[in-house]
Amino acid sequence: MTVATPTTRTRPPHNRYRRCRPSRAPGGPRRGAVSDEEKDRAVFIGFTVVVVAAGLLVAGWAGLWAYRRLPTNDPLMVGAIVLEVLLLVQAVIGLVEVSGAGLVEPVTFVAYTLGVLLPLPLGFYLARIERTRWGSVSLAFTALVTAVMTLRMLQIWRTTGG
Repeated sequence: MTVATPTTRTRPPHNRYRRCRPSRAPGGPRRGAVSDEEKDRAVFIGFTVVVVAAGLLVAGWAGLWAYRRLPTNDPLMVGAIVLEVLLLVQAVIGLVEVSGAGLVEPVTFVAYTLGVLLPLPLGFYLARIERTRWGSVSLAFTALVTAVMTLRMLQIWRTTGG
């Protein structure tokens, strides 16, 4: 009777200090390298997500005030001002980058970029002169409009001609 012995596999020694380098043509770009244009697009998309979140936050906050039948208060108005400043920064970034973005509809993008700046000051003004719950409703509505217009800007930004 023979007894079977377990066979052991031998592995080649592992050199953990050896560096793996991606293959690339001499003088060519590295594999996986990100161009400056892609970085700019990512910055704009990331900032747009922040602006949409801020718009929805202000809209929800003002909507809660309207539901509770309360007029706007100073912290809510400061939130609306911060949202408008974010929109201004986004407009500057968008207008600077629109020429090199390769957009299918650059005129529509510029129109949305400038048009998104208008509703929130109007809602702010209406909320200031209307010191009832309807002031909160107008601010909530204009903040929601701002978020939706910003989402539409993001859709336009993502459609390129290439």
